[in-house]
Amino acid sequence: MASRRDYEELRQAVLDDWVTITTREAGRVEAMQQTLSWRVTAPLRLVRVFQTTAKAEGFSVARDLAAASIARRLGRD
Repeated sequence: MASRRDYEELRQAVLDDWVTITTREAGRVEAMQQTLSWRVTAPLRLVRVFQTTAKAEGFSVARDLAAASIARRLGRD
């Protein structure tokens, strides 16, 4: 039968693996976001988010969220 210490060591090993994997994947995501194609298509993705929000929540909600997002990006929140 496993002891509490065994469980703690296993939990720590799993946590260490998770941290390693997420750190590596975050680096990959960051590298992808620095590509020219990602930067060029950024406005298209923003428009798509606006369209989806407008359809689900209504135009006024989408407009308010877009305005808040723009203000946040410009540092005016």
